[in-house]
Amino acid sequence: MRTASDDIRIGAKILHLIEALMRGQGLDYRRAVRAAGIDPAVTRDREARVSMQRVAQLLENVARETGNDAFGAQLGETFRIGVAGALDYVISNAPTLRDAFNDYMRFLGLVTDGFDDRFVEQARFSYFVTHLPASFGPRAQLVDVRTSARLIRIRHMLREPTFPIVVELERKEPKCIAEFRRIFGPRVRFGQRQNRVGVPTGVLDRKLPAADPILYEVVVEAAERALAQATHTPDTTSRVITFIGAALPRGRVDLAAAAKELGVSPQSLKNLLRDAGTNFRDVLDDTRKTMTEHYVKETSLPMTEIAFLLGFSELSAFSRVTRKWFGQTPRALRKRSSRA
Repeated sequence: MRTASDDIRIGAKILHLIEALMRGQGLDYRRAVRAAGIDPAVTRDREARVSMQRVAQLLENVARETGNDAFGAQLGETFRIGVAGALDYVISNAPTLRDAFNDYMRFLGLVTDGFDDRFVEQARFSYFVTHLPASFGPRAQLVDVRTSARLIRIRHMLREPTFPIVVELERKEPKCIAEFRRIFGPRVRFGQRQNRVGVPTGVLDRKLPAADPILYEVVVEAAERALAQATHTPDTTSRVITFIGAALPRGRVDLAAAAKELGVSPQSLKNLLRDAGTNFRDVLDDTRKTMTEHYVKETSLPMTEIAFLLGFSELSAFSRVTRKWFGQTPRALRKRSSRA
């Protein structure tokens, strides 16, 4: 069965970093990647892309098995300028911090897709907002990686290792909270409505001390060419999954509504899904199951609100289907996840 993010890819370079961190902590990398459905050989192919969901699963497995829920944050801390290739060289040589942030959004597709990232300027603080649809499933460790790596880049660009940054995360408060505060700084908060990293708006016009304007022009041109070649169009199943995730709280989620959203007839959509080895009902159930796992395990939302977000009119119906999927009630699933 196709999962909610098989079509979302990330550069395989991240596997090389995961391997180095795991080996440094005495962990069995090859066993872990195989358990997540990843071929260990792809680690050596720096140009390859792998399923982001498989990488997220790998990170969640390692954090759970080791009892170290700061593993993702520690991984992001190992990122160095150059790991993201042209993207890193563009932002490091941008004229100002604002230019660097806008270029980061512009060229993010060079290293990954699937994240709905935005840079929002406000009066006092401006924020990088990171969002993955709930249909992606558990991803707390992956978001921690992204957040930690983003802090590394900001501090590197400003040449200020202790530059104060605001960090807000959707995830529940972690067990290794002291480690999070060490990496993210004292201004980190959990259980927030968004995953975002904030800097004072007043610093956006600051010139980057190590920027090279000539090199900047060269790497921007190279990045534009690479981005044009990397254009990625999601397939039908992924587009249906995206539609389902957004439409569930609004009520009607059926084949006809999905077909209208995708601009095809219901019969055409049915045929396309059949050719992909699935059908609308299975995609709907799989997406709901993945979203349930995310909301129950990774957030503190009340069960009634989760039921609404998944399109259930009654909490009892949500509880029944959760028992069917996971063998336990939503509350028991959350309690078990908190103990893990």
